[in-house]
This record gives sequence, structure tokens and C-alpha cells, in this order.
Amino acid sequence: MDAIGGIEVALGVRYPASFHARVNELMTLAGSERFQQAFPATSLLLTAEEVRAARKEVGGRLVPFMRSAAEHPDIYAFEPGGESSEPKVVVWCVHTTVHEWPDFEQFLAWVRKTCDES
Repeated sequence: MDAIGGIEVALGVRYPASFHARVNELMTLAGSERFQQAFPATSLLLTAEEVRAARKEVGGRLVPFMRSAAEHPDIYAFEPGGESSEPKVVVWCVHTTVHEWPDFEQFLAWVRKTCDES
């Protein structure tokens, strides 16, 4: 079982199919110098313990996958629910959503563009 599947089993959460299909792409990007310049001290959450801790910060309703290490961290997460079969991606910071994308594909495109501009 892969890391994401292990998190789903351990915590009873579900990541969307698009995340499963393209998480390796995000992992490769997150390991690059461009990513670290664009998103300093930001890392993917790849263990159940990391995701559990981040879920506590967001009140347990979101499914986190990435977090910055700032004093007031940005937590990148999926927001389940809504009419779409694909959950939207949100950035949660200090008790509120500060940015969102309709789906993981658009979020990943934004990350790639942001890295290219750094």
C-alpha cells in the first residue's frame, strides 16, 4: 500500500482520484529548488501522524496534504462535499480559507506556474 492509501486507511479519510493519479508529480515538484524558493519551508504531509496533526489545526473537516512551517502555517487541503465529484483545494490559515481552486488539477497547474515564475 502506498503512503496516501495508508493515510486513508489509518484516518478514515479519502483523497480524490486526481490526487492519487498525480501525487508523484507533486512530490517531484516539491523536492525541487524552484518549489522551495516559491514555497519556503513547505512540505507534503506523507504520514498519518502529519495529516492527523494538521487536521486538528483545521478543525478536522478538511483533508490536508501540504503545510508550511510558518508561525501561522498555510495548510493545503481538500474540502469534501459540494456538488462536484472532485473536492476543491483550499488554503487554510488562522481559522479561515484564504484561497481555493475548484480541483486538484487546477491547483497543481498553479503550483507549477508559481514555481516557474520563481
